[in-house]
Amino acid sequence: MQKTKPHGISPFKNKMADLVSRQTKSIPHHLPVSVVAQQMADSGINSMVVEQNGVLAGIVTSTDLVRHILAKNLSGSTPIFSVMSAPLISIDQESPIFDGLMLMVQNKIKHLAVTTNGNISGIVSGWDWLTFQERHPAALFNEIAEAPSFQTVALLRTEALELVEQLFEEEGNARSLTQLITEINDRVTERIIQLTLEKLKAEGEGNPPVKYCWIAMGSEGRKEQTLSTDQDNGLVFENTSQAELDSVKNWFLKFAVIVIEGLVLCGFPRCKGNIMASNQDLCLSQTEWEQLFVKILSNPDPYALLKASIYFDFRSIYGESKLVNSLWQNLTDKIRLSRGFLRHLAQNNIEAGRPPIYTLEWKFRSFFSLFLPPVDLKRQALTPLVMSIRTLALAHGIKETHTLSRIEELVACQALPAQLAEAVSNAYDFIMLLKIRQNFEFQADSSAVTNELQTKLLNPLQSSFLYETLKTIYDLQDYVNDIFGN
Repeated sequence: MQKTKPHGISPFKNKMADLVSRQTKSIPHHLPVSVVAQQMADSGINSMVVEQNGVLAGIVTSTDLVRHILAKNLSGSTPIFSVMSAPLISIDQESPIFDGLMLMVQNKIKHLAVTTNGNISGIVSGWDWLTFQERHPAALFNEIAEAPSFQTVALLRTEALELVEQLFEEEGNARSLTQLITEINDRVTERIIQLTLEKLKAEGEGNPPVKYCWIAMGSEGRKEQTLSTDQDNGLVFENTSQAELDSVKNWFLKFAVIVIEGLVLCGFPRCKGNIMASNQDLCLSQTEWEQLFVKILSNPDPYALLKASIYFDFRSIYGESKLVNSLWQNLTDKIRLSRGFLRHLAQNNIEAGRPPIYTLEWKFRSFFSLFLPPVDLKRQALTPLVMSIRTLALAHGIKETHTLSRIEELVACQALPAQLAEAVSNAYDFIMLLKIRQNFEFQADSSAVTNELQTKLLNPLQSSFLYETLKTIYDLQDYVNDIFGN
């Protein structure tokens, strides 16, 4: 569905500077709100940046003044720092508009400060995005957050994914697109969980018996979902007494079954391998998760390594994120002592699949300039790349789950050469864009979605880049295996 942007503005090609339509003033943090309100009225602006000791500390809007002063009947002498929104979220004016939009969405803010060389140059609001975007993602997310039923959430997710297709046509990169898809799916999951909690309470089941956290794993945990994706999730709840463990677990299993059903309605098929929170083996207390991780690390047979490839990309979605942070700390502490596990992980990466560039068929076709054979984008490209980077990240105690973020941290700790890292990042981006494009092509018939790329449909430049991409992934596998495989 092609849509035309007024003014020719692209969220990927244009910079934040192109979107700034309003200037702002800086005010000292101790100024009374009555004075600030008068200055806003005199200047005809509805937001101001608050400074404290020469640092941009927060932002105050006319809405803040109404909400905090009039609604709460506070005195006009109240210092402005008492009602400002802090910390101030800002972005450099040279950043793409899309990056600014995602900052607003992820931080659930309506105003974003734009800076030049660290100095405030203007404010961008949701309205500025609306001036050239027919549907503001934040508005959709707000509707999802207030949706009254599973069915409404499902309809809104469909509408949100239409926005992804529109942005894909704007030539966005894979990181931006998967970031937006992840944000959509996270918001959908959050609302389904909230509606489930309301349903259970209305049915007399009460509130959750203890603190808990809904966990995303696999591609969802890595924030790398494309349009067609099944569920990979789990649930961790805080430790309880042995006498209460069964009843607590049964409550969360009942809760998980309803959430899973809601997610199915929203377009997320059940995991064929039952990697879901409704599985009693993945609805565990904190101690039980730690014991499961120890079992995987101490006995790295093929089944355990398969579990690791899914479980060790976990992140929190909803609930008490401290529980997940604690699990990550426990895992990284133990994995540093598990050199044998890392060796098996690296070897399993090689055995699970290699890019096919050195097979006889590929060599033959390349030599005679024939069309290259079909490529399984998941098994022969993305999976070996992701597995290699995961192995390095786990070895260096990196808790990030997104592959590109892991690469950045690996370069920062000098665990991955910068030149190889850049090539791998480019390879990742190319493979993900190919996957997303295929998802769109089969959107009308989800049962026809395939990871097999027909290389004859590529132009010569794309074919050349595909070859270089697969070669880079092959070299990455060798690099990791040389470190841990011996």
